[in-house]
Amino acid sequence: MNFKSCPPLTKKDSSGFTIASKARAGFTLRRTLLRKNLVNVQAGFTLISKACVTKAQKGFTIIEVLVSITVIALIFALGFVNFRDFSRRQALIGGVRQISGELRFAQERALAGQKPDDPFCNVPNRLAGYNFRVFSSTNFVVEAVCSGGVVEVKNIDFGPSIILSTPTPNPILFKVLGEGTNIPGGTSVTLTLTQVESGNTLDITIGASGEITQE
Repeated sequence: MNFKSCPPLTKKDSSGFTIASKARAGFTLRRTLLRKNLVNVQAGFTLISKACVTKAQKGFTIIEVLVSITVIALIFALGFVNFRDFSRRQALIGGVRQISGELRFAQERALAGQKPDDPFCNVPNRLAGYNFRVFSSTNFVVEAVCSGGVVEVKNIDFGPSIILSTPTPNPILFKVLGEGTNIPGGTSVTLTLTQVESGNTLDITIGASGEITQE
């Protein structure tokens, strides 16, 4: 490169300005334009922010509010119906488990020959077995059957939402020493529990030999 060909910075051109002064003027112009661009960008962001704030301050329209309330109401209604049906099913299942448990309680006490502490069952009286007796659609009892008389061991009331059918025979007698029940051989007895509001039912079956199954 030939440095001698570069004109001196102090040399004036045809307009009477030095090269150095022209360079400074160009830099100043570029800086001014850059500032203007920044100002324009900031102004744009300000307008966008104001527009968003204005939209937010306006809030929802009546139609938007009504639609939102309708959607929330539908979701709540569906959830309530599902929860109600679930609660009813659980109550019915709970009733079946309770009655099955009481039937097995009577059966186990009879198999074990376990007598209650009562004058009707104390020596010399003998234990014949345990009854499961349905008194009404919402009440049943477990009884010890002794030669001296019948002793009530449990008396259980159902809630009004579940009703219990009356078996045949009633009571169901679980005999001692694995002798089975008072149900005729080759047959079975079905106890039906009904959920009043929904009409759903579940069955408990007792066989002649004493087997208890839930259906």
